[in-house]
Amino acid sequence: MIKKPQSSRSLSEFPTITDHNFETLYRTHFTSLCANIRKSFGAGPPEPEDVVQTAFMKFAGLSNRSGVHDPRAFIYTIARNLVLDHKRASKAADAYIAEQIALDQSMTLEGISPERLIASKEEFRVLIAAMRKLPRKQQIILMMSRLEGKSYKQIGQETGWSSGDISRNMAMGLSTLLQALKYPDDQETKSHKS
Repeated sequence: MIKKPQSSRSLSEFPTITDHNFETLYRTHFTSLCANIRKSFGAGPPEPEDVVQTAFMKFAGLSNRSGVHDPRAFIYTIARNLVLDHKRASKAADAYIAEQIALDQSMTLEGISPERLIASKEEFRVLIAAMRKLPRKQQIILMMSRLEGKSYKQIGQETGWSSGDISRNMAMGLSTLLQALKYPDDQETKSHKS
């Protein structure tokens, strides 16, 4: 059974939407596009409704929508690419975190050296500095998920945010932290300039 979309956005919030054809396109295809994304990728995260809504916004922002011969297929392709981008970003961040956890767990007393302790301390300092620079929402989501072990559903219940929104913010936050760890000198330069 397909649920009716419960979108937090109305059609009036889309950029440059003035024509009747776009509204008809949205009303005709939103539900079926959500069902197709759900069938292809599951219920999320990101949530199919959020992805399709974003795809429609991107389509609405095009300067020449009339050049698109099959708008429904075009919007589906945008939505599909949004999900794939999200999955790629999440996969890279999760792989890095798993690698770091494996490194820490595999370290024995014999493997602990003064250099390794200093490097770990520096990585921790870089992570804390990068975490403090994240938007408040990303900080909350990362703390609830990674430190408190809460699921997206639990975070959503406590905060009122959608799973798609939580997922997007989680991916952006993890990506920022990953960049900070990969390029700590850039973070150092930025913090001295501020």
